[in-house]
Amino acid sequence: MQSKLWVFRDVNLTQRASLAQALSISPAIASLFLARGVTTPDEATTWMSLQAPHDPFLIPDMEQAVERLHRAVTNQEPICFYGDYDVDGITATSVYMSFFGGLGAQVRAYVPHRLREGYGLNLDAVQRLHDEGISLLVTSDCGTTSHKEIALAAQLGMDVVVTDHHHTDEEMPPAVAVLNPHRAGALYPFRGLCSAALAYKVSQAYQLRYGVAGVPLESLLDLVALATVADVVPLHDENRNFVREGLAQLSRGARCGVRALKQVAGVMRECTAETIAFKLAPRINAAGRLDDAMLGVRLLTTDNPTEAQQLADRLEQLNRERQRIEVDI
Repeated sequence: MQSKLWVFRDVNLTQRASLAQALSISPAIASLFLARGVTTPDEATTWMSLQAPHDPFLIPDMEQAVERLHRAVTNQEPICFYGDYDVDGITATSVYMSFFGGLGAQVRAYVPHRLREGYGLNLDAVQRLHDEGISLLVTSDCGTTSHKEIALAAQLGMDVVVTDHHHTDEEMPPAVAVLNPHRAGALYPFRGLCSAALAYKVSQAYQLRYGVAGVPLESLLDLVALATVADVVPLHDENRNFVREGLAQLSRGARCGVRALKQVAGVMRECTAETIAFKLAPRINAAGRLDDAMLGVRLLTTDNPTEAQQLADRLEQLNRERQRIEVDI
C-alpha cells in the first residue's frame, strides 16, 4: 500500500512548541490545532473535550417555538415539516417527523421539488398546504428570508416556525418563531449547527419543557451526524458530540432505512465521517437532484424493512445516474 504524504500548513514554530509542551502532544498535532485557529492550551482543551450540550433555550425564540408545537400536539392540529432537498433538509425533516410523530402528533413532511419549485418556501406550496388543512408549518434549512411566503401563511391563518442556519437579514419574517443561531444578539454559544442539529435542539427543548416520553433523543443522532458531516459545518463544540454518538448509531444500523442504505452503498464496516461524505450522503442527495427528495425522508423514517429496501434501491439507481451524468459533463 502506498503511504500517504501529509503536507502541513506553515505555522508559527514558537507557538507550536509552546502548545505541544503545554498539552503533552506531538508537534504535528500542535500544527493541526494552529492551522485551525486554536492557539492556546485552553482553546485546545475545549476543542478536544466532549462538552455537555448547551441550553437549547439560549437559541432566540425557542420558548415560543416549543409552546406553539405543544399546542399543536395537544390539540391534534395538522403540522407540516417543510425541508430543503439536500441532506441537511432531508434529515432535519426526518428528525422532526420521528420525534413529533413519536408523540402521536398529526404530522406530514413536505420537501419542494428542486426543478419544479426551487429552493425554500414558495407561495404555491404555502397555499396548497393551507388548503389541505395545515395549521402549523415548521421549516428546516430554509425560511429566514421567506418574508412574502410567511406573510401569506399569516394572512391565511397558518402559523410558521422557522428553523434555519443560513445567515440572516436584520428584519425577521412574520413568523411565530425564527430559530437561527446567526441572529443578531443570539446568546447561544455555538453558531455552527446545521438544520438537523437545530431540529434536534428543538426536540431537546420540547422534552425538557414538557417532560414527554416518546422517541429517545439519542436515537435521532444518526440523522444529525449525517447532516453535520454532509453540510460541512465546523466539527467541534456540540457537533463533535453529535457526530461521535451518531457514527456509533450509524454503525449499529438501528434505523431500518440506514441498514438498507448501507447495504446498497456497500458499507460493511463501522461508519466514519468518510463513510457519510462519500457513501451515504451522495445517495441521499441524489434523490433531490434527480427525482423527489421525499424519497430520502421516507427512507429515513420508515419502520418497514421491505419499503426501506425498495427506497434504498431507488436511491442507488439515482446515484448511479448522477455519476453517469457527471462523467458525461
